[in-house]
Amino acid sequence: MGYRIDYEAGNPKAAGNPRSWLCLAAFSIFLGLVIRFWPEGRRAVAEFLFPGGSEHACQAAEVFARDLSAGIPVREAAEVFCRDVFSGAGIP
Repeated sequence: MGYRIDYEAGNPKAAGNPRSWLCLAAFSIFLGLVIRFWPEGRRAVAEFLFPGGSEHACQAAEVFARDLSAGIPVREAAEVFCRDVFSGAGIP
């Protein structure tokens, strides 16, 4: 006696729910408008995304981009970026 399990291709939950994509798009547009047209909001978003000093996180992002353009593998560059952001936030 044997059992056979057939799995459907893809994720039917995500495919059948376009609202999740709409919410993501609306949030991205809102975030873009806040960053572009509201300087205090830009600082608030940066502080929310990178606690402990957004200037340090921006410098880490520049180093990340430089490392990627220099040909360093993405995994290593991402590790260095995360380590820099965490150290700037005071997270051991």
